Amino acid sequence: MILMQSVIYPLLDEFGYPASIKAVLAEGDGYQLNTPSRTIALGCIPSWHHWHLFNTGNHGTGNGGEVVLDMIRGLVSVQEFANWTCDITEVSGLGAAKSPLERYLTMDAFAESCCAEFIHPLTESRLRENLAHNQVRILRDEGNDYFVQHDWDGRVFLANDGGAHHFAAAQYVARRLSIPVPLKAKLYRHRINPVAVKRLRVAYEIFAIPTGLSLSERCWAGLRRVGANSHLMQLPSQHASHHAIFLPRCNARSQRVANAMREGGLTDLGLHLSMLAQGDR
Repeated sequence: MILMQSVIYPLLDEFGYPASIKAVLAEGDGYQLNTPSRTIALGCIPSWHHWHLFNTGNHGTGNGGEVVLDMIRGLVSVQEFANWTCDITEVSGLGAAKSPLERYLTMDAFAESCCAEFIHPLTESRLRENLAHNQVRILRDEGNDYFVQHDWDGRVFLANDGGAHHFAAAQYVARRLSIPVPLKAKLYRHRINPVAVKRLRVAYEIFAIPTGLSLSERCWAGLRRVGANSHLMQLPSQHASHHAIFLPRCNARSQRVANAMREGGLTDLGLHLSMLAQGDR
């Protein structure tokens, strides 16, 4: 085996067969892209709209990293709605709180665990007290609270500047008493552009590769010997366990590496982005 890895595999690599990459991939499993927990924390949603901000310059074999970066800059579009309205019960999560939002899957669970003193007794008076709290700024002209919706998640979040516990308590009480509480603020809606995804996929095979593997010298030595062009990009922080590797479809040796990565169980990131753009979560 040592002879294969030190002599035979590099020789095969030089002839364009990605033996070293295949060997590295065969050594492990569990390479699939992680799925962040669907919690009430806005920060847990993959920030594809900020993907380009995590990357500068080029890291890979060959040139073209700036081209990839330009393409992912246009991946997500944003719509602004100045006076968007909803009921308080339609808000599924928050942007900030003193308590760890990422521990809770629903606003009700958060209210019951962290806001017990604000939700009892279940009365309209208790509801009004919570809504009147000076940090629940969404009901006032002061402050900069706004709504956020990522189409690849679907839920509406309040990007709040304080008042998380009283807001959650008010929602909890309003839901149980069936008392409407209309909210109005700016909404930012982010959407993955299917045309931009298609453009990326026409030009590149894209895979999510574990960070430890993507940064290893064995991986890059194999890519260099094969003569494959490739570009490595950090993924949004919610997928920090992986990088994205772009392999140009116009390069035959890069395509052999792409086939090896697909056979080795890496997540087809191009397909993943296409599904997100179509609303498949």
